[in-house]
This record gives sequence, C-alpha cells and structure tokens, in this order.
Amino acid sequence: MKLSLLAACIFSLGVAACHPSAQLAAPDGFAQLDHQKSYDWRAASAQGVVLAVRTEKNDPRANVDFWADAIDVRLRRSGYNAEARKDVQSANGVAGKQLRYSRVEDQRTYRYWLTVFVTDDRVYVVEAGGDKESFDPAEKTVERAVLTVRAS
Repeated sequence: MKLSLLAACIFSLGVAACHPSAQLAAPDGFAQLDHQKSYDWRAASAQGVVLAVRTEKNDPRANVDFWADAIDVRLRRSGYNAEARKDVQSANGVAGKQLRYSRVEDQRTYRYWLTVFVTDDRVYVVEAGGDKESFDPAEKTVERAVLTVRAS
C-alpha cells in the first residue's frame, strides 16, 4: 500500500532520503548535520533539539488534509499524545498543517512536531523534536525555522 510506503519513509530512520531538495534556514544555536541519509536536511541544537525535513512523492495524489490525517493516525497509534493542530504557510506560500505531540518515555516528556506541506508532486514533512525541558525554551525559534521551508 502506498500510504504505508510514505509512512515508512517518514518514520523509519534507516530509509534513504526520498528526494534531497528541501531544507530550512538553520536558526541561531543550531548546527546543520551533513550526510543525512534519512533526511533531506537536518540540524540540532547543543541541547538536543532537532529540526529535519524530508520529502516524498505525492502518491497517492492527495491534499494536505489527507496527509496530515494519515500521519496523525500513525502517531496516535504509536503512543503520541496530540496537543495541537493548526494551519500554517511555508516561506513561499504553500498551505500546510502543523501537528504537535508529546510522549512520555522513562518518566521524561518529549515534544514532537510535524508540519506537512503538499504540492501537486511532493509531500514535505518538517519534523522538530526534543526533550520538553530543552524544547520549550527553543519553541519560538523552532516555530520560526519550520516556516522557512520552501515547498515547490
């Protein structure tokens, strides 16, 4: 099933990047990580907050609502707690959906955001995550950085 293929590409760290073309403007305090096989672009802060982008063919061809819902279902089934969902826009004007989650592991809370942008040909997924204690102070910086993606 093609939906499973996209989900595998989005959530499996061992899968090669599907289309190395998307990137963000790395915010101050983040170092771009080179030679990323699972991502088109990735950066991390010294505190362990990570930003990443990956892309996949828009196949089956669907809109942003479909892809956001597909990702949401997958994450909820994997134990992530939905916190918020909002409409956003990329740097070049492509409408998107941002999904915000938390998850508790080993008595620590982690934050995980996925922002989805869809064009006729591509699905862009921007991921941001980290330990809540590190992520919360960086939230505004992460929020601004996520929206610098150019989906074309």
